[in-house]
Amino acid sequence: TQTPNTPRISPDGTRIVYRATEDGVRQLFSRLLSEDRATPIPGTEGALVPRFSPGGDWIGFYADGQVKKASLDGGVAAIELAAAVDPGASYRSLAWGPDDSIVFLRTLEQAGAPGLVRMSAGGEAMQTVLPYDLTRAPPQTPEVLPGGRAFLYSQRVGSTPIGSITLKSFSADDAQVLARGSGARYVSTGHIVYLGENRTLYALPFDLETLEATSSTSFPVRAGVDYFDVSSTGTLIYKPTVRVLRELVLIDLQGNSEALVGMPAGSPSRARFSPDGRFFTFFAPAAPGIAGAYLYDLETEESRFLFSSIDDDAGTWIVSAPANWSPDGTRLSVAARQDDNDLNWEIFIRPLDGSPAERLLSGPGAQYPHGWVPSSGAEERLLFTEMLGGDDLFWKIWEVPLQPAETPRLLIEVPGASAENPAVSPDGQWIAYDAGQAVFVKRYDALGPGRQVSGGEGRFPVWAPNGATLYYQSGPQMIAVAITTDPVLEPGGSGVLFGGLGGYRAQDSSRPFDLSPDGDRFVISRPLGDSGPRNEIRVVQNWFEELRQRTGAGR
Repeated sequence: TQTPNTPRISPDGTRIVYRATEDGVRQLFSRLLSEDRATPIPGTEGALVPRFSPGGDWIGFYADGQVKKASLDGGVAAIELAAAVDPGASYRSLAWGPDDSIVFLRTLEQAGAPGLVRMSAGGEAMQTVLPYDLTRAPPQTPEVLPGGRAFLYSQRVGSTPIGSITLKSFSADDAQVLARGSGARYVSTGHIVYLGENRTLYALPFDLETLEATSSTSFPVRAGVDYFDVSSTGTLIYKPTVRVLRELVLIDLQGNSEALVGMPAGSPSRARFSPDGRFFTFFAPAAPGIAGAYLYDLETEESRFLFSSIDDDAGTWIVSAPANWSPDGTRLSVAARQDDNDLNWEIFIRPLDGSPAERLLSGPGAQYPHGWVPSSGAEERLLFTEMLGGDDLFWKIWEVPLQPAETPRLLIEVPGASAENPAVSPDGQWIAYDAGQAVFVKRYDALGPGRQVSGGEGRFPVWAPNGATLYYQSGPQMIAVAITTDPVLEPGGSGVLFGGLGGYRAQDSSRPFDLSPDGDRFVISRPLGDSGPRNEIRVVQNWFEELRQRTGAGR
């Protein structure tokens, strides 16, 4: 059975093209809605992110580092149009405008300056319409508006999964952020439709003549959408969201797992052991669209809800995972925000006795706590990561004293990459972290990035209690590497402890597991299955009527 990806619908609403793998070959398939089977499109082997021409008789796509187009009548082999991008990247898309021009993302410097580039559908007359710095997230999902005067694109900030939808003219340098989301499309009802937070489809009223939004509010119009497209005739197609269900389990160093009873419904994640090892905190759904912090008692095998928000003089803050324990087991550090802005996380210290929480740091960027620094003295220090946004798109690792609160001190900054997930050795002398999909260790107060200790890809380091072993995740596997620090830092032998952890996304910014204080077992959020089919494309005809009803506006 095929698993269709990145489906597109033709402008007249009669045909769907999608990417799938069959007999080990990834290529594009075409299916008329009036027929019950799809056929492969010749010359599209290795294709990514397809896009119909305005007339619907050609399909554009990426393959083998090229922008290509193929005829849908099968009479013309695929034609190479331009050198484009890294052939393995799939997050991009291209736009085929009403003036028969193609806008695509070029990143290879030898092919010209990186950025969004416009050329004719014949492959001639390239023009850079949006240059970008290779140290920043690339612009994605371009869309040329009817009339050809302007285009839309989305660009993420740092490791946040949701980007900013921006409107830009082809003839000027002005740019205007319209909403937070991706995959924006203009539809003839007078709306820009896009995919926003929580996999929800939104519609923003928009005037095509003035190129301005006519409302400050976007309307949610359909939930549970993973990918979508709309024809000019009003047919919506989309892939419904497939949510990976997870469970928390205990796994010892030999890979033996133990199920946990008394857990709340949902997909619990990001557990953290208490200092005495009897409890752990974790996050799970507390209400639709809202996660909450819970406490699990390993002796009684019971869980109880702790909180999902924090109130202070500035209002109500929605908390996020994980909840890290203080060394004395009386307080938790959490990140919280007041709106949907992923660049406005702030750190709170919340006592477990129910007394008021204290906001530790205030903006201007996103701050995420990663636990206390081991110390034999009275001074407490908290590790956190911060990303400012704007021109500073990478996470850096900081520490801040808690008593009394002082100015934070920068510990680790890696040029051109995010430094995340810091973990301090039990003696407080060494710090491990991940950057650029690799794990490093350095002396706590030393300058420089330190030494790479992962044999290849690795993230989310955590120390064994004796400080002689470092664990980290590499893909779906847990890896153990021996660490010697006397007389110098030296990584030793490494090996796989166990697998079955599931993968992780590049934007995941906190460790999805924890090691018990005695070092004998992990508590891990493990994939359990999917909440729905992966091979389904849903078709909604006459969708413009539904859109008008839900927004109360449009033509």
